[in-house]
Amino acid sequence: MIRFVDIGRQINCNPDGPRQFAIWDTIVDRFVTLNGEQVWDSFEEFKYDAEVALSYNEPVPRDVINRVKGLCPEWALKEVKDDNSNKTG
Repeated sequence: MIRFVDIGRQINCNPDGPRQFAIWDTIVDRFVTLNGEQVWDSFEEFKYDAEVALSYNEPVPRDVINRVKGLCPEWALKEVKDDNSNKTG
């Protein structure tokens, strides 16, 4: 069984930054690591890392992409804006 963990803004401590989440695997009693990552800003980021992990045959909880999508609140399903999108060079 897996659990959605709302990290909020605890890691980057930026009140304007994205909320983040992690996935807790209750079977092995640890956070899920996919493609070297344990924290995501959006479901799309999570899905990308899960697909990479699956392509390299990393140990991934069964049907993790669909299961996590079903656990995600609305804010996690929204696309994250790139922080560099309004910076000029």
